[in-house]
Amino acid sequence: MLNENKNNFFLAIDGGGTKTTVWIADESGNVLGRATTGPMSLAATTEALAMEHFMTAISEAVEHLDVAGFSQVVVGLAGVDTDEEIADAYRIFSTALHERFSFLNFKVVNDIVIALASGSTSPNTICLISGTGSNCYGRNEQGETAKTGGMDYLLSDQGSGFEIGQQVLRAAVKSFDGRSKKTMIEELVCQHFFIESISQLKDKVYHPLLNKTQIGQLSQICFAAKEQHDAIANEIIAASIEELVEMVVTVMKRLHLTKKLTDVVLIGGIATDPVVHIQLEARLLTHFSQIKLIVPAHPPVYGALQLALQK
Repeated sequence: MLNENKNNFFLAIDGGGTKTTVWIADESGNVLGRATTGPMSLAATTEALAMEHFMTAISEAVEHLDVAGFSQVVVGLAGVDTDEEIADAYRIFSTALHERFSFLNFKVVNDIVIALASGSTSPNTICLISGTGSNCYGRNEQGETAKTGGMDYLLSDQGSGFEIGQQVLRAAVKSFDGRSKKTMIEELVCQHFFIESISQLKDKVYHPLLNKTQIGQLSQICFAAKEQHDAIANEIIAASIEELVEMVVTVMKRLHLTKKLTDVVLIGGIATDPVVHIQLEARLLTHFSQIKLIVPAHPPVYGALQLALQK
């Protein structure tokens, strides 16, 4: 399908720490081209590789289209939390795109902004991300915004898969050396790393050092133990849910939404886990009776496209 105007296309991008997703649409929002490549987040890969993944995805998406340029470009990028980081990302990716395509407008936002747009069009909306990392962002009908977290694993990421995974490792060690009651997490960690005893765990964790994603994946051990009614696993997940609740409550208060109808969009494997979802909803409803939790039917790149089409 060809667009009569070679420049009247809309480019939507979800640039994550694991993969990059690109959609190209016409002015009616019909998606004409799609592609997925490697990470584009400058916090997760080098500038050179990020640009390569960015341009490769666009090239694949336009392969069967007659595209000379774009009316609007919206990039939702993981790891851009300050004005300086957004400005750097704008410079890097707009320059790379301009070498091949023309464009009228090019906007870079934190990926939580497109995630919010993928789940709700309400003027009063909060987006809670909890996957490997965690972040919370909201807007109100006055156009004000607020956020909590989003400063990566050393400074934030409370309630995330990373934090749960880290607690899994520590719970296994405490169970092994007798500082806590026994937990089946100890046995599950041994199975995960193919070791006979936690005494062998140090080498698996430090040589080479586990990265954030690998530690985040260990959160599944905690959920598996919780299904078996393990007390320590229950405690870890309950504490993580309280951290997520606190993030949402803080944003609600800062945006004066405590007595207003508000959508809460949930993104990420932890936030959308059925157990967490149910408990999150129950806890949040004790604070606010007028919230609605939403798990989006569309991926975050859909939100980037909606923002592009609004321009």
